[in-house]
Amino acid sequence: MEELKKKYEIRLNFINQTILNVNSEKHVIFDISKIADLLTEKRQIQEWLQDPKFVTLASDIQTSSKPIRPKPLLYTSVGFIAGMFLGIFVALVLEAIKSRRVSINHSRG
Repeated sequence: MEELKKKYEIRLNFINQTILNVNSEKHVIFDISKIADLLTEKRQIQEWLQDPKFVTLASDIQTSSKPIRPKPLLYTSVGFIAGMFLGIFVALVLEAIKSRRVSINHSRG
């Protein structure tokens, strides 16, 4: 725990030094989103240092004894139906474009 706190404090010092360098040097070009990321990281580290929390498992990991297998019939049928709808949609769009061209050509005479 103490080792982790030391690492976070070192990271905080690095972030503070970086922000100081950016603020003090006027001729430095920097990406504002990177500075925002550093400030967010700094806030998160400070919050953790005030109230350290660790993730623990509430229960054991459960595994299934039944293997997972792909469902080729389902995937094939879904692909076939999606292909049919896509084909009909493309055919209707192409027909609409074709009929529009014909009507424009007839109106021009």
